Amino acid sequence: MVAVKSWLPVTSGLATLALASVLNAGVTTVDNLVSLLRTNNPYFASYQQIIKDVNGVIIEESQGQVGIRGEELRWITNQPFEQVIIVSDGKISIYDPDIAQVIHRKIEESFYINPMGLLVAKNTDILSKFNVRTIDADVGLSFSLTPIGADPIMPAFIISFENDFLKEINISGEFGQQIGIKFYQSSTDIEGDVFGLNLKALENVDVIGER
Repeated sequence: MVAVKSWLPVTSGLATLALASVLNAGVTTVDNLVSLLRTNNPYFASYQQIIKDVNGVIIEESQGQVGIRGEELRWITNQPFEQVIIVSDGKISIYDPDIAQVIHRKIEESFYINPMGLLVAKNTDILSKFNVRTIDADVGLSFSLTPIGADPIMPAFIISFENDFLKEINISGEFGQQIGIKFYQSSTDIEGDVFGLNLKALENVDVIGER
């Protein structure tokens, strides 16, 4: 599936206070989002992902597990095919068991404009790429992230939390695609290795890039 700001002179004291209030409101919104992301770190959950075309027709469904610890993230797809993605130490590794291949590559800037990148992004990464605002939600708290600039490839996100747990990410993708990722069986009480899988230790696989 998975790519991710002027001062004006003011003479009036009231205008200064108003401007400060607006700026602080924006920072607080991002801080609230980042705080919730930190609350969900460490984090483990199962997920279900549905991709719909511009007409709302389902074109792909997948499910698996996601785990986060510090700046390390593991995204495992179980169905419809197996794949393991590990983000760690400034690198992303993609393991495809079906073809016994592991690809290692450095994380590119575009990584921080996809769901995996957002889950481990710093507030400076978010501020530099998105306008963030709180939106009404039936339960919990949701944030709308709209890309800064007119790049059509950059998606917009809605990230939702319930009882402080990450519950859903909705993405408005390129060409009108809609991607929904729902998380369930969530936990932040994690000890040891999130998945117990070390891609660097795999044997009998083709390796592309540096381990």
